[in-house]
Amino acid sequence: RMFSWCLVKYGNVGVEYTLRPDAVLCFCAMFILGGIAPADFASLRKDNVEEVEIDGKMYWKISFRRRKTSQSASIMLAQDDLKSQVLFGNYVLTSDDRGGYIYPILTGGGDELVRVNNVMKRLKKKLVEWFKAEGIEIDADKLTFYCARHSFATIYANQPKASLRGLSTLMGRSVTGLDTYIHQLNGDAELVEASSVISI
Repeated sequence: RMFSWCLVKYGNVGVEYTLRPDAVLCFCAMFILGGIAPADFASLRKDNVEEVEIDGKMYWKISFRRRKTSQSASIMLAQDDLKSQVLFGNYVLTSDDRGGYIYPILTGGGDELVRVNNVMKRLKKKLVEWFKAEGIEIDADKLTFYCARHSFATIYANQPKASLRGLSTLMGRSVTGLDTYIHQLNGDAELVEASSVISI
């Protein structure tokens, strides 16, 4: 529902992408960027992005070092995907207007983390307002932008072909720290599929 809302609002040509950040768009962008953490999201710069061609298809390769752990994280976004274009590509194209920062989070002077936290608090209020306007019940006290990170990890980790190495690379987190996102298998069919991954 959030993605659909973003595509309707921002999917038109000519939308100004240098405006103040939109709470729903930021949440969706954090999700597609491998569940990127808020501080890393705010710090993303054009220098973190490389255009890569694989089998005739163009991608944005986003690579960065996590502020919290200094671990490397990388993700590829297909340039021909509408969600990637709206939530990421248009911001990369206008990043020079923001001193190279992809998203308009870090503004003004002072400590970066304090500025990020202040913006995220304001965006959280807007996010709560959006959920209420959409008639979606949420626990406002538990809602944070880290929900995008945890949602990405949980959804990814519970896919049949999920790879812990893949998730670790996308999120910039050690494999041993991913166990909180992984649910037990559900039913015999999933057990058969898991059991047949390695065939000797």
